[in-house]
Amino acid sequence: MTPTRVAETIMFCCLLLLKQSAGYSAGTEFKITPPSKVYATLGSDVHFRWKLSFGNDQDRKNFDGIVWGHMDERKKIFNKYISISQQGNLHPNIGLPKSLLDRLTVSANLTQTVCNVEFVLKNFIADDTNTTYGCTAEIYGTFIRDGPIDLGIAVSPKITRRSSTTVDVDEGNDLNLMCEASGKPAPSIAWTKSGKTLQTGSGTNTLQLTNIQRSGGGNYVCTAKNMAGSASFNVLVRIVRYRPFINNTASSPIMVKSWQNHATTLKCAANANPAATFAWYKDDRPITSGFSSEYDASTLTLMPNTTGDFGIYACKVMNSQGTTWHNVTLEQLFPPSRPAFKVVTPELWSISVTWQGLQYDGGSPVLDYKLTLLDSNNIVQQNQSQIRGTNHTFFNLQQNRQYNIVLEARNAIGYSKPSNNITRTRKADPPRVLSITNAPSLQTVNITWTSTNDNTGVPILEYQTILVDTVTKLQRNFDGIKDSSLYVTGLHHNRTYQVYVKARNENEYGRFEGNNFTTLEADPPGPPMIKAQPLILAIKLAWNSSLMDIHNIPILEYRITITDSEGYLQEYILAAARSSLVIQNLQRNKTFIVKIQARNEMGYGKTANITASTSPADENSAKDLRDHKASKGPPDAPKIANVKVEGKTCTLQWTKPSDGQSPIETYTVSVWMLSLCNVTSDHQPADDGRLTRTVNHQQLH
Repeated sequence: MTPTRVAETIMFCCLLLLKQSAGYSAGTEFKITPPSKVYATLGSDVHFRWKLSFGNDQDRKNFDGIVWGHMDERKKIFNKYISISQQGNLHPNIGLPKSLLDRLTVSANLTQTVCNVEFVLKNFIADDTNTTYGCTAEIYGTFIRDGPIDLGIAVSPKITRRSSTTVDVDEGNDLNLMCEASGKPAPSIAWTKSGKTLQTGSGTNTLQLTNIQRSGGGNYVCTAKNMAGSASFNVLVRIVRYRPFINNTASSPIMVKSWQNHATTLKCAANANPAATFAWYKDDRPITSGFSSEYDASTLTLMPNTTGDFGIYACKVMNSQGTTWHNVTLEQLFPPSRPAFKVVTPELWSISVTWQGLQYDGGSPVLDYKLTLLDSNNIVQQNQSQIRGTNHTFFNLQQNRQYNIVLEARNAIGYSKPSNNITRTRKADPPRVLSITNAPSLQTVNITWTSTNDNTGVPILEYQTILVDTVTKLQRNFDGIKDSSLYVTGLHHNRTYQVYVKARNENEYGRFEGNNFTTLEADPPGPPMIKAQPLILAIKLAWNSSLMDIHNIPILEYRITITDSEGYLQEYILAAARSSLVIQNLQRNKTFIVKIQARNEMGYGKTANITASTSPADENSAKDLRDHKASKGPPDAPKIANVKVEGKTCTLQWTKPSDGQSPIETYTVSVWMLSLCNVTSDHQPADDGRLTRTVNHQQLH
């Protein structure tokens, strides 16, 4: 053997050994494949899906690719359409006609364990049925094949055999409904009633209804369906004769609630063919009256008077097909049980009430509650009904008042027995005086105060004030004061007083609040106001208190002094009650200074000064003296009216002066010798050179 033949032989053996070690594990196979014949409608897209599962990692590593295309009967692809490489790359066969190549698509998902691939032939045409299709996967030189797959044009289903449109049957009989259909692919057939699927099949489907009941009547629908479309027909099954069945909607419920002496109606309604008859029973005994029956219903009216009238009432419905019963239990209801108070909270002007929910409602739900508020005389003050909850508050009440709260619950039967709770609103605290303000003067004080009822809303009715003299301990009470002020007179000046004030509401007085004040200190009196009336030998004085003393303390006395220019002085001390004085024994026609001072307990005040003159002596002045009953005095000096000298004769004339309340008896004329002359006189000169003579007339010769 030549070296060349030896080398060829060795190479052939190596290839043979490699070929023998190739292949794939048993777990590597197609898990999903298309059916052997695929139907599609013209113009639609035809989908071919394969799922290749790798049995182990080595098979995945040795995976060379997958091919879709035209497969012959020997499962060989002799015309590739699309290839997918080991890495998942797509390789269309560009040598195909463009009319075919443009209609080919693929989607692939290649993982470590599986290869999902879906090839699509778009815009399906009739010529596509002339080709068979398949898929080949290659693993290390070994092929896994699936195909060939035929394509067929889908044909919509057509009903070929069926039951009559309407079928009549008696209750209890058996009934078969036939439905047969053709199509490509073979259609699925389903029977439905009222949207519910009863039975499914393929090609031929017969629905068997055994011992049909009244509820089995109605429309039955047979539907044949494939990918190309569907076809259906209806069959109306009529149960022409059937035993009665209860119409629960029109009949009374199985439990009816009522109460004694309440008219109650029980109804039994049934559908039946032929028409049914009705009968009522109570405790297995027939009821012979109180009910009325129509074609499809019977009504029983009763008035339960005793507990025995409650219980089970039975309605019997019969026809030729059979009998049925309708039982109604008449349950006795009662008013609610007595409600129980839980919390009662009185305030000043309100009472809040909370009660517990009922333990027993008498068999009927509690509709609401009613509260009645009575005063201590059992007179209704407030009434609140239709309360849905379990609490309520009474407002606008009076404080410190006793009230009776009556609580009742109501259901459809009526009101429960009442529950009572007697309570009293809170008593308001007595009012308080907050502050006292005093405005004293000499002998009066204006007292004002502020007070509060602490927002209780209870009005303050009046005040009481007490004034205490801290020196004499004299106490003055002022009751029933409506305002918050008091004006007090008759006080002593410069005196400390204690003042106490308390307020009262409709309940009681509060406590006293107090403070002190001192009246103002008085000044000495001011100067009096003086009026003087001149007389001949006297001056009449009259005076009033000073304007400064209108609000001052009392005058105790007056001091009056009168002086003339020569220092002549008279002084008088008069009691406070005096307001006039006649000063006598004065010289007539003379000016005097009059001073008056008033004295109170603080001492003498300022002096009032006036100038006053006595009157000259004339008839009016004399009359004034007589009118004022002046005392007698010497006459005034005459006034020389005329002096006439003729030779050795001197003639004098004078006016008659005031006689001082006593007739003038004589006049004394004195003549002084100023120079030597001849004087005819019976008198001798006086030692002072004066000649004197006593005459009785107003003229001397």
